Amino acid sequence: MGTVDQRAKIRHRSVGPLAIAEAGEPRGTPLLLLHGIGSSSSGFADQLAVLGQTRWCIAVDAPGYAASDDDPSIASLDDYVGHYIRLLDALLVDLTDLLGVSWGGVIATRIALRHPSRVRRLVLADTSRGSGRDPEKAAAMRARSEILATEGPEQLARSRSHRLLSPNAPAELVERVSRSMASSIRLPGYGQAAVSMADTDHTEALALIETPTLVVVGALDMICPPAEAEQIASLHPRSRLVVIDGAGHLANQERPVEFNQQIDEFLQRKDPEMSTDAETGTDELNELMDSFMATRESRTEDWDTLAFQTKAGDQFRRAQVRYMGSGGTGRHEQDERIIQAENFTFSNMFLPPGAEGPEHNHHDAEEAFFVLEGTLEVRIHDLDDGTKSVARKLGYRDFIKIPAGVPRSLKNTGDTPALFCVMLGTGTPQIPTYPATSPMVGITRD
Repeated sequence: MGTVDQRAKIRHRSVGPLAIAEAGEPRGTPLLLLHGIGSSSSGFADQLAVLGQTRWCIAVDAPGYAASDDDPSIASLDDYVGHYIRLLDALLVDLTDLLGVSWGGVIATRIALRHPSRVRRLVLADTSRGSGRDPEKAAAMRARSEILATEGPEQLARSRSHRLLSPNAPAELVERVSRSMASSIRLPGYGQAAVSMADTDHTEALALIETPTLVVVGALDMICPPAEAEQIASLHPRSRLVVIDGAGHLANQERPVEFNQQIDEFLQRKDPEMSTDAETGTDELNELMDSFMATRESRTEDWDTLAFQTKAGDQFRRAQVRYMGSGGTGRHEQDERIIQAENFTFSNMFLPPGAEGPEHNHHDAEEAFFVLEGTLEVRIHDLDDGTKSVARKLGYRDFIKIPAGVPRSLKNTGDTPALFCVMLGTGTPQIPTYPATSPMVGITRD
């Protein structure tokens, strides 16, 4: 016999070795929800209560978690895949929508790879490619089992719960997440899950996924940060990325309204990919649209245009990725891959850790920077003698505009590469000048 939460209209029952919480009428294409390494089906209460009003939603306690049975035989991520496929079989579900958070997203990725015919739509929320791509992260994952054995679930939950949410998360939510984690994790299940993460790297496999996919991430996620979500989306050809403002790692719990809205719209879309009805347009319209479009795959990192600046030091080595128009330092109008600029230019710049953009000045146009990955220090310098300057550090999705005529310099102050957008407010920028205090004074291209 199952129990029913009348307030949330959530039903609880066991199907074989797995415990599930479900909402909605058991018909049509369901939504299967897979939780993270420190959670359980209880973490999807807000999704079951809302999304379950219009569809059958099934949240599962992973093997060895919460109310599900232990399975000592689990040795890899594929073993979890097997459990969930057998669950779908037992529920007589041939095709499902699939949503995974964190570790659950890694399992969901593997299900889409192993059983593509069983997945209609895929949602990867605050997840990663797996810890196996980084030896340090893999080692930390393998240590989880010993930490749980030493600290116990309550202490482990208290030490980790605040990291799963944004700094501004209400105390009651932090406490709820802590209680849920403490009541959900145990050995050997928690240790088995950690090992499955440590052994997994989906980097190369993401391009093979054919299932239309929504990648969701909290803007303040410290566990699987937006940069990781962007990597997943860039490697997966049939995906699109949505960032939930103000949310940490558990975006589905911290910002459930925004999260549920994105999921509901994605699952209801006739075609969840970005393409629309271009195939029904005329050849002229298709050609016109293509002339205004620059895909990521068609771009290349140009390390040569600014290479002359390394005469002043290797720290000035950086790359341009041009989309529209040409920067002031180089002239690339003949490159047919670049969209012709009329009123402004647009490019990406890639700065390795510690790399710098030297002090320079654009007298003819304002310049703007928008950070996509990493940390960027933007410094402006006075015009009198160059001895005074002020700086601001920009992170993910931070923006700054520098007016024309104000000297500026850039530096990647982080320990990871910085990628950011650069826009100049003219279609044909003039060559920048270098103030007397710039290390570029006297540096020539030849």
